[in-house]
Amino acid sequence: CSSRLKIDPVGLGVLEWLKMRSKKDGSFLKVLMYYVYLLTAWGLFRLLIRLPEVIEELWFKPVVWMLPLWWLWSREKRRVNLFKGSVKGALVWGMSLGLLYGLVAWLAGLSKYGEIRLDSEVMGWLDVVGIGLVTAVTEEVVFSGYLLQKIKGFVVSEWVAITLTGLGFALLHLPIAIFVYGYGGGEMLGFLVVIMLMAMGNYWVMMRTRNVIAPILSHWWWGVAIYMFG
Repeated sequence: CSSRLKIDPVGLGVLEWLKMRSKKDGSFLKVLMYYVYLLTAWGLFRLLIRLPEVIEELWFKPVVWMLPLWWLWSREKRRVNLFKGSVKGALVWGMSLGLLYGLVAWLAGLSKYGEIRLDSEVMGWLDVVGIGLVTAVTEEVVFSGYLLQKIKGFVVSEWVAITLTGLGFALLHLPIAIFVYGYGGGEMLGFLVVIMLMAMGNYWVMMRTRNVIAPILSHWWWGVAIYMFG
């Protein structure tokens, strides 16, 4: 029965696909409602609140993102497994992709400034490492650990699941791009594309390893590298 519920949205209208899924699968509606909540709540936070990044990322983000997810997860009969695959494989994949991300960030900084420079003026190195880790854990538990696995259960193709989850992650960064960074036009598009590609890389290693440690590591490397070289 469950296999008949797996519908690929490619070729279907998005609204029709959403209506079909909502009628046939209650868990899909819960996942959709959680994402709408996240998009709305975090978007309003970015619009209305300005606090030091340490406070926003270490205190507010885990609460806003994780508490509703924990409530939702605790009431499910079939819960997603965040650590199904081997830890060793997750460490290898996560570190490998993270090093690639670091190289990309380093080359982007070199191209932008014409020299190698380490940006430690915004905050201390300990803050950079701590913020990067907490942000990676929060965002990857939500997206790689929960939403990706749920969406994979709703669609046929792994790449459709990865793309949809990556798009959802990128759209969640629209508020910070608009209200905090003040991006517009091509600059905003480039920012969202980079975010989406990074996210899709993390989701790909999650599919390979089936352990959320892998995308957490690669995401952490990415965040630290952006602070260092960006």
